[in-house]
Amino acid sequence: MGSLLFLLLVIFTLCNDAAADCSNGDCMEPAIGTLKEIEAFLSANPSEIVTLILEDYIHTQNGLKKVFSVVGLKKFWFPVTNMPRNGGNWSLVSDMVAKNRRLIVFTSVKSKEQSEGIAYQWNYMVENQYGDGGRKTGSCPNRAESSNLDDKSKSLVLFRLSQLLVQIIRHLLLTCCKLNMVPPAIDGQISLPLIITRRVKKEDRFKLWTC
Repeated sequence: MGSLLFLLLVIFTLCNDAAADCSNGDCMEPAIGTLKEIEAFLSANPSEIVTLILEDYIHTQNGLKKVFSVVGLKKFWFPVTNMPRNGGNWSLVSDMVAKNRRLIVFTSVKSKEQSEGIAYQWNYMVENQYGDGGRKTGSCPNRAESSNLDDKSKSLVLFRLSQLLVQIIRHLLLTCCKLNMVPPAIDGQISLPLIITRRVKKEDRFKLWTC
């Protein structure tokens, strides 16, 4: 049976309370709840693959690595040593499933690739400019942190949708939620949803969360 790859781009603000003191790792609780849901999803769906792109504000040494261990996600970890360099190919989905390496994690902090074994986002992907800056006719600029979009040494392209298109997609998702009788949990932020399954009338339905 073929494996289905879900590419779920989830942006976490791991320390999202401006008044919180993250120096001792105490403000990881908002992330733990969501990561537990991801662990449950991967455990219940052994042929699925999840990709996380983390907006990382944890400064405690090994703090991010610790939270993944606490929730039991390390057993699914795709090691950074297996990630493609210089534009190489990614592993086959079938191989990733067979080896149970079904969680791909990127961090926004460059030093953590060396110190914690978490892949630094911009070593592996390029991204177009988000917001109005990426909507100029005849132009497709890269995000400031990203290398040029024609950089063939990066194997992934993260494509940002325009805000108008995002709003259209959100409207469609809300409509689908209502039709499927699943209460939507979508707020006004421009972030793609985390998708997990929920049992509705003896069928697996999608439940949408924004992060």
